Amino acid sequence: MTAEELIYNTLKNNPDIRTTFGNRIYPQVLPQRTTLPALVLFKVSDPRPQAHSGDSGLSVGRFQITAFATDFQTVKEVMPHIRAALAAHKANFLDEGDLPYEQRSGVFGRFQEWQFFNKEA
Repeated sequence: MTAEELIYNTLKNNPDIRTTFGNRIYPQVLPQRTTLPALVLFKVSDPRPQAHSGDSGLSVGRFQITAFATDFQTVKEVMPHIRAALAAHKANFLDEGDLPYEQRSGVFGRFQEWQFFNKEA
């Protein structure tokens, strides 16, 4: 299983996250005219360390999970649930912060960055 699949399945199957976001978890970019709130899973980088014998099979991915909603409270309240859900895996929490308020669309955003160590089969 890839790190993206692991993260997606973890978020999708978490009852605290699913209650608010349902299945609205998107890869890379938030589609236009999407029902909010929604989550976006963005792969920032995914270097593959090499062993002396070749491919190590190890993935050291850096990912950003961003919550979007029409109210700040929703994006703020989901962050501890994301952190608790992902902390159970071989992952390092790196950062959390707010995106600028999008005045034209009325959308708030808040993100977390994670580093995942994953051995792909």
